[in-house]
Amino acid sequence: MHLQWDHTDDNVWMHEAGVTLVEHRNTLKRIVCTADCTIAIRGLPSFEQTTSPHRFPCLHALDTTHYLKENVMPRLHTIATSEATGHTADLFQRVTATIGKVPNSYIGIGSNSPVALEAVLSLEASLNRSSLSVRDIEVVKLVVSQTTGCDYCLAAHTLMSKKIGLAADAILALRQVKPSGDARSDALASFVSHLATTSGTVDTDVVTALALAGFTDTQIVDVTMAIASIAFTNLFNRINDTTLDFPAAD
Repeated sequence: MHLQWDHTDDNVWMHEAGVTLVEHRNTLKRIVCTADCTIAIRGLPSFEQTTSPHRFPCLHALDTTHYLKENVMPRLHTIATSEATGHTADLFQRVTATIGKVPNSYIGIGSNSPVALEAVLSLEASLNRSSLSVRDIEVVKLVVSQTTGCDYCLAAHTLMSKKIGLAADAILALRQVKPSGDARSDALASFVSHLATTSGTVDTDVVTALALAGFTDTQIVDVTMAIASIAFTNLFNRINDTTLDFPAAD
């Protein structure tokens, strides 16, 4: 018998009963409640005569969103960066040399498909050489990540946006496609949101509005490239439920 439980300060009595504690990624999601959780242990010889259920403190007092994302395992095969070999190791070293660490998203992608990770890095390198400013790129990534509901990418790009000088209220406004105080960024956010939430040929008025905000045809093409870049990582992280290694987005 095994119990799926994550409990750090009262495991001794279980171990003494011969119970092996294992953690499953969905366990915490299912046991979070709004009052003390009462669990009656059955089937354990040492506890057959227990007259009252064992009580566990509820997790509602924790920041459960942060706790869950920091303490669960990804769904897909993932290796430690120190275990990487060959092309994957080379790519991880390249990322570390550029940004100081290998984010969990890149670890997950590279663990399974170094070809995919190489494509992601190549596209990002092209994006960094594009006609878009760093701010433009972050606006695109914030809006797409908000639209798709990718908590990992929202966390990463909320942090990046703060590092380039965007205020927290402006970041939230851009994510929600509300006025942020910057007309150019607002026009870009509206355009990206339209692309991400509609299908078919884009109305002329939508493209014209972006052009009137000061975007050239070259920049419009590069916006499309930025959407393609973040769309891939959004999809991967939603599939993998990648563990956060950035502060959760506000």
